[in-house]
Parts: sequence; structure tokens; C-alpha cells
Amino acid sequence: KAVTDETNLIIHAIPTQYTPSYLEKYAESIPPHIPIVCTAKGIHLQTESLLCHIMPKVLNRTDSHQNRLLYMSGPSFAKEMMENHPIALTLASNNNKWNIYVQTALNSLYFRIYLSNDVIGVECGGALKNPLAIGA
Repeated sequence: KAVTDETNLIIHAIPTQYTPSYLEKYAESIPPHIPIVCTAKGIHLQTESLLCHIMPKVLNRTDSHQNRLLYMSGPSFAKEMMENHPIALTLASNNNKWNIYVQTALNSLYFRIYLSNDVIGVECGGALKNPLAIGA
């Protein structure tokens, strides 16, 4: 809990298959006013759901316009990011105010965030890009 006392933004980078159990364990420690950017990609196999359907329930943030849950996806690799290669990602939420807040906080010369209101589209794109790339 003390970790989140001074926090303005949480980047959630836990793999999709572990996200529900992780969030269930720590949900009470995450204040509802802190925006969470989910970078995990894929479909949770046990529930056959996208994280945009799981996270609001687990965190009890069910008002989609006020829940401060955002989802980031795009073609990026950590190694390239660490080497300052240009990276462009899409950030989606149902509230443009929080999109802009996160974009302003994270944009840099090499890290560009484009905004969207299509949460499901961004999540599906992230879930499907790797299997499609492998199959190509």
C-alpha cells in the first residue's frame, strides 16, 4: 500500500494469464484514483476474455468512463526501446482525459503514443499480432 501512496500512474506489465490472480491479490492496495496502463497482450485462456473485460471487474472499476483503465499495444520490443529506436504504440480507453494524461506523461522523442477510444480493437490487435506474424 505504501508504494501506491505517492504514485500518479501504474504500468501493469504482468503476463495476461497471471493478471487476474495478481490483481485479485493486490486490488485493495491499488487506490481507484490511480490510472493503470495495461501492457499485457492476449486472451486470458481460463475465462476466454480480454483484459478489458477482466480488469474492471477484479478492480471494482466498472464505470467504463471513469475507471481509469487504459490499454496499450503496438509493435514494440524491449531491446529496441532500450536502444532508443523509435517506438509508436496505441493507447486506448473510454475516457480521452486519461488518454491525454498518460500520453503526456509517457511521450518522448523516441516513444510516441497515439490515442484511441477503441479498447477492444486495441486489445484484439495486441492479441492477434504475434500469431499472425508467426504464421506469415
